[in-house]
Amino acid sequence: MKNKKNIYPFFDPELFHDACGTGFIVTLSGKPEKRVLPLAIKGLQRLAHRGAISADTETGDGAGILPDIPKPFFREVLHKELGIKVPFRRTLAIGMVFTTPREFLWLKKTVESHVELRGFKLIAFREVKVNSNALGNLAQSIQPFIVQFFLTESRKSNRPLESRLYLLRKEIEKEILNQKKKSYICSLSSKTIVYKGLMSSSQLDHFYQDLTHEKYIVKLAVFHERFSTNTQSTWSMAQPFRTLAHNGEINTIKGNRLWMKAREQEIKSKFWKDDLESLKPITNKKGSDSESFDHVLEFLVRSGRDLFSSAMMMIPDPYEYDQFIPKELKGFYIYHENFMEPWDGPAAIVFTDGEYVAAKMDRNGLRPLRYTITKDGLVIMASEAGIIDVAHKNLEVHHHMRAGEIFAVSLKGNGIIHNHDLKRIVAGKKSYSASLEKFLTTITRQNHQQEFGIFRLPETGFDPRLRVAFGWSKEDLTRYLIPMATSGREPIGSMGDDTPPAVISKQDRCFYDYFKQSFAQVTNPPIDSIRERGVMALFKYLGSENNLLDERPTFNGAIRIESPILSPNEVLKLYRLKNRYPYKRIFCHCAINGDMETRISKIKQQCRETVEQGSRIIFLTDEELKEGRLPLPMPLVVSAVHHFLVEKKLRSRVSLICLSGDVVEDHHVAVLIGLGASAVYPYMAYELIREHFVDDKNWPEKMGNYRYALEKGLLKIMAKMGISTISSYHGSMLFHALGLSRTFLKKYFPSITSDISGIGLEHILNGQKHKHDVAFGKNEPAFVEHGFFRFRKGGELHGYSPDEFKAIQFVANKKAKKSIEPTSPIYLRDLFQYKSKRDSIAVDRTESLEKILKRFGSGAISLGAISETVHRELARGMALSGCRSNTGEGGELDDRYSRTNPDKNVNSYIKQVASGRFGVAVEYLAAARE
Repeated sequence: MKNKKNIYPFFDPELFHDACGTGFIVTLSGKPEKRVLPLAIKGLQRLAHRGAISADTETGDGAGILPDIPKPFFREVLHKELGIKVPFRRTLAIGMVFTTPREFLWLKKTVESHVELRGFKLIAFREVKVNSNALGNLAQSIQPFIVQFFLTESRKSNRPLESRLYLLRKEIEKEILNQKKKSYICSLSSKTIVYKGLMSSSQLDHFYQDLTHEKYIVKLAVFHERFSTNTQSTWSMAQPFRTLAHNGEINTIKGNRLWMKAREQEIKSKFWKDDLESLKPITNKKGSDSESFDHVLEFLVRSGRDLFSSAMMMIPDPYEYDQFIPKELKGFYIYHENFMEPWDGPAAIVFTDGEYVAAKMDRNGLRPLRYTITKDGLVIMASEAGIIDVAHKNLEVHHHMRAGEIFAVSLKGNGIIHNHDLKRIVAGKKSYSASLEKFLTTITRQNHQQEFGIFRLPETGFDPRLRVAFGWSKEDLTRYLIPMATSGREPIGSMGDDTPPAVISKQDRCFYDYFKQSFAQVTNPPIDSIRERGVMALFKYLGSENNLLDERPTFNGAIRIESPILSPNEVLKLYRLKNRYPYKRIFCHCAINGDMETRISKIKQQCRETVEQGSRIIFLTDEELKEGRLPLPMPLVVSAVHHFLVEKKLRSRVSLICLSGDVVEDHHVAVLIGLGASAVYPYMAYELIREHFVDDKNWPEKMGNYRYALEKGLLKIMAKMGISTISSYHGSMLFHALGLSRTFLKKYFPSITSDISGIGLEHILNGQKHKHDVAFGKNEPAFVEHGFFRFRKGGELHGYSPDEFKAIQFVANKKAKKSIEPTSPIYLRDLFQYKSKRDSIAVDRTESLEKILKRFGSGAISLGAISETVHRELARGMALSGCRSNTGEGGELDDRYSRTNPDKNVNSYIKQVASGRFGVAVEYLAAARE
């Protein structure tokens, strides 16, 4: 297996995602049958269109199969190939490994040393028979040396055999990592084995010769065809992994990994005792989202937790608005959300522990799974129906799995467990509801007067200097705050942003502007926060998390809040719970002549000491600001503290709540929550609303409207990324930094990436000093209108300013002898320069203008986002220019592409299709050139 120092030069390996086809075939009798493996391979090959092929047209993104271990076959293999007899009464475990010829001897010695210590006997290593000619050129060039090793027990143990093998594998993997070796253990089990690789489904059985042997007879085969959406493919990233095969994307993977790292210190286990440390880290930043999910699920199961409850904890159902959900099942979900946040995103998983094989759908049902039960005793589960031909007379059941559904089949012939029965069994094992009634504190929302009426107006009025010191502008008040407080809706603006990124802006931009929200793309759908509101949730649990491996229905208690945006009354109630939920307020400002870096370090240490002393809530507040003090940007403080506590493995013990004076809009709240804050109290915004509506007796309602608008915006931001719950969005790090120094990011935002570098702490400090000087200067401070939201002369630059349109008209009327260059950069592309030093060629040696224009297409903008007249004329203009227009997802009126319309120029040549919506029909598609 050839390896280069950096085989991923153009992307971050932490961002591995994939979307695929998956399924399984199993016998209901629990007995091996000759037909199972051939049928599974055939079914996998019929999912080939769900995978992808590399540029060499032969190398697939990855395919694999996970069968139960056919012990008779391997006993015969050991006897014939290696001359070793293994008695039938002895347990046989098999490890499947990708390594290199150079590493093989080292691997062998390493396995030998660890095997003996863990009570196993190494029988032999076997080189797996493969046909390299079946692979594509790319796969062959990095093909690993594939070996199996065989173990039997040398001494018994109270722990289950599979758990002991899991511990052994983790110890060997840690040795591989520490020695910087390249070997990879695909599986190590006495029940299942994994055959996979960088190939397509059609190549799998041609490559692995074991799979075509007539005596390779199994009762189960889990299969997977990989489509790597935004990463390169590798041998190790092929699926199935050790316990699962996954079709979908875990949108919250960054946050899930961080939270797992944070809670490692709190995990205690009578099952593992001192061996628990050998299992850490439970997962890591490398590998795909599916692999990290597999790591955690396997850890839970091998640590003694039930397979189904573990899967239901990681992918919970939407229970908040379900009126028919049983009380105990709802209690199960609430209880376990205090152990772990949901792993959110579109997902259809197939998983097994060697005793059962099961399938689970995400809460939205955004990935397909269908199963067929035949009268002759097979269960066929797959991403699509029809992968196996089943005669109608042999068909018992055909079913399309619904959102949140779970389904399981016993591998011992004990039958099928369907969704409701399985959930009832899991929820009934413990008295979760009784425990919640005793230990869960719920802060229930009341009317506006009770929630906000306690926000008093001081006799002397609010200090107007403070809002300027926090960076508030006239636009923040007139374009955001007051409209939101009046209507309860986010402000309406045009699509897109034609202002410069904060890093190249000449205006004083707030720190939140350096963060751009991630959004669902490629194969990953966003969700609709209005129509799918029933599966979305903003409620949050505050307080320390509990031991992940403790299944007893008792826990430290938690506080439930209805949303992460707090009212004055809710903050007061949290203060009153101090005896049960100790808290500490930590002030987030520094002296004007002080060192911001030192102050942040001190805040981090304060938080660490506070957690170690038993506080379960930390209020990070920039209140009590005064002249001579600078507010620290709250996102900077939150991220620094969050990552510091994660690193010290203390983060799961405490909730961080921001009492912030610089929060204006929903994006600001999203940044704080995404960076690790559990809740936000925008006190300065409330203060300005109270002041503005001073003569309106309904001012508490205005505050409620503002909060409601923030919540609606937060739901839309989550939905845009395909995330359903605020618990999943919390600490998810779903942002890109634009214009922050990479050194600065590495220190304070290590989970955030930046495509371009930029400012650091010194620049931020100077910006805060400037605001302070304006706020506390000799002249009375006043709100400035920067012109961010709409164009203002002397304000922020806009790409579509009046001057730009005048310039276009000037050139169009041929009054300019040459093109007019922009005076200042607005977009990042304005900073690009050609690096080529080659001389230009003569124009007559280039393609004609007509040929070049044929390659141009308009941006896809939907009918409705712009008017029908503009949409029609855009298509006409592009056609007359020899270019192509794009309909956008909204389609177009049928008269424009009708065969009877003589004006063919109004037909958009590019038809964009969005899930078959918007009147997509045969005639519509036939009128497309692309």
